[in-house]
Amino acid sequence: MSIFLKVILMFLLSLSIAGCSLKKEALPSAIPVFSGGSQNVGGVDGGGGKSIVCRDSSNNILSAELLDLFEGRTMYGLNIIKSNDAMDVQINKAIKFIFKNGYVSTYVHIVKKNMTFLPAGTELKDVDDSFDVVFPSGCKAEQLAHYYSDDKILVNSDIWQHLTETDRAALILHEAIYRLNRSVGAADSRQSRHVVMSLFDSSTGFADPDENIPADALTCISMQGGLYMSVFKNAAGNIWNLQFKALGKNFIFSKKIVQLINFQQKFDFNEAKTFPVFEGTDHIGEEVLSSTTMYSDFEGSDIVMIKRKWEAVGSGYQTPRYYLNWSSGTFSNLTVRNQLLNCAVKINK
Repeated sequence: MSIFLKVILMFLLSLSIAGCSLKKEALPSAIPVFSGGSQNVGGVDGGGGKSIVCRDSSNNILSAELLDLFEGRTMYGLNIIKSNDAMDVQINKAIKFIFKNGYVSTYVHIVKKNMTFLPAGTELKDVDDSFDVVFPSGCKAEQLAHYYSDDKILVNSDIWQHLTETDRAALILHEAIYRLNRSVGAADSRQSRHVVMSLFDSSTGFADPDENIPADALTCISMQGGLYMSVFKNAAGNIWNLQFKALGKNFIFSKKIVQLINFQQKFDFNEAKTFPVFEGTDHIGEEVLSSTTMYSDFEGSDIVMIKRKWEAVGSGYQTPRYYLNWSSGTFSNLTVRNQLLNCAVKINK
C-alpha cells in the first residue's frame, strides 16, 4: 500500500467518516475509495458533467462542447486544440501530465466500463454543482452526464453524438477526476474542471506535488477534513515550507507550496504534533498570525494564513494550537476558515 494512500486512509478514519467502498473487483488496493458520509446516491455529491449546447428553433442540437473545455477557452484563455485522434489516444496523452496518474487511470477505467447511454430523447436532471458563469449567446449549459454511482454513469446520448473526440475524452477525465476529488469531500466541480481543461493545453505546467519533500517532513491534516500537507523547514531553519497534497477538499494535481518566514521563531509545527500542555492560564487568548501567497505553476494567487493561538485545556492548563485559513485566487468565494491542524499523523515507511 502506498504512503499516499495510508495517509488518506488515516486522514479519513481520524475524522470518523463513514466510508463506502467500491466492489473489490473494480479497484486495485492502491486507490482511495471513500466518500463523505453525507453522500446521497444521485444527489449533488454524485457529480455530473455539463456541456454547452446550442440548438435551433426546433430544439435540434446544432453543436455541443464540454463545459470544461469551453471555459478553458473563454474564461482562462487556454489554447485548447480539438483533435481527430481517437478518444482513448487523447485520454492517454492527457493523463501523462498527471503525477500519480494511477489513481485517475483507475477511475477512467471505471467510467468507461460503466457508462450507460440513455435512450434518444431522454434528458438528465440538472446537477447543481458546476457554478458555471459563461455561455455563448443563444446557448446554455445542459447536463451531459451524471455519476449516479460507481456502477452507473448516465450519459445523454443525444449530446454525446455531437461531441468531438476531444470533448468525449475530456468528459471521461472529468468524471474520473471529480470522482477522485469527491473522495476527499469536494462538493462542486470547479477545481476538477480546471484540471481537465488544463490537461488539453500543452503549455500548462504540472509539477510533482511531492517534489523535494524531505523524508522527515511532518504530515499534517485538518481536523475538519479535506486538507493534507507536508511541513518542513528550509536548510537555514528560518522558513517553514507547507506543501499541499489535498486542499479545500480537492486533491492537488500540481505542486502547491507556501513558504512561511518564521520571524522570532513564533511558529513551530512540532507543537501541532506533540500538543504540549502547560500549567497556567496567562497566555490564553494570545495569538500570532502570518499570511503569505501560495506558489504554484498551475493555480496562483492563493492566500494562506497560519494562526498560532493559546487556548484553555481543562481547568488551569493551556496549549498552543495551530489553524490554517485559505482563500483561492482562482475560484470565487472558495475558502477554508480556521482549520485546526493535526501534525501527529504517523507513517510507517
